[in-house]
Formats: sequence, structure tokens, C-alpha cells
Amino acid sequence: VQVSLDDDCDVTITYQMMLEGEIPTCSPGATVEILGVNGQILSTSPRVTRANIGQTLTVRIRYGANSCWGKIKIEDKLPPVIDCPPVDTLGCYDERVILKPVAVDNCRNPLPENMVSILSDSTITDLPCASYYRAIRHIRYQARDSVGNLSEICRRTVYYRRITLDSV
Repeated sequence: VQVSLDDDCDVTITYQMMLEGEIPTCSPGATVEILGVNGQILSTSPRVTRANIGQTLTVRIRYGANSCWGKIKIEDKLPPVIDCPPVDTLGCYDERVILKPVAVDNCRNPLPENMVSILSDSTITDLPCASYYRAIRHIRYQARDSVGNLSEICRRTVYYRRITLDSV
């Protein structure tokens, strides 16, 4: 069974996830145990977390004197979320540095800056003389988490104001 981590970066494994066919509705005595590769119970709770991504684990379900086993493959299929900055307007000689946006994974952990890539960065400078702006810069970013999931593309626009005679 493939198990994908949720928005909180964990999943509780239930016997309903593992059993096929007619499942007794009154099974309060059923217990779920997650076993590591050494056959030992990983924890007292049948939860898998970020620490288990990529692992194939054994799940044992005990119901009275009976038990059965199955395998689960833990995956993270949720893409990171990138916080795309709003449109910005700067003066022509403004020295502020345009920083990469921040991205977080489904565990709400900030991704390192090197996991946010610039897909394109172009500046349009041939604007008409009557334009309020001297240039318009378009930057596209995308984040990739540690298992290769990609965020939506962030499109950022920066406008550079034209210097007018009144501002000199």
C-alpha cells in the first residue's frame, strides 16, 4: 500500500487502510503495529512521519489471536508552497536587492534558498517615453523539495519608476 504524507507531514495507519474485503465494523480490539526492517515495533503509535519517507515498512494487524501483515511504502507527493511577493515599484536608482521568495514544504519547514530556482529573469527597457516606468522586470521562480516535488511557478513583477524633472 502506498501511503502519502498529509499537510501535517504524518499519517496514522489504520487497519481499514490495510485490510481488503469485508471489514468488521465492531473491531475495537484491532491493533496496528508498524515494524522496522529489523522486525521491531517502531513506536507505540501507528504513525508514519517525514522520517519514514522512502521506506517500505511492515504493518502488522492483531485482532484477538489472529494477525496479518502487509507492506507500506511511505511517500511525500505534496509540492512545496512558494510565497510569491506582490508587485513592487522601485525608483530607477533604488539599490534594494531583489531576494528570492520563501518556500515551505508540507511540514511547514522553510526550504533553503538554493531550493528556489530562478526560471527566467527578463527586463523590458524599450517602453514609450510617455510611460510612467523606465523598465519592467519579470522574474519567474519555482521551488523543489527534497524528494523532487515542484511548487507552482511564482511570477514576480518589479516596476522601475522613470525619473521626472520634478524629482531632480
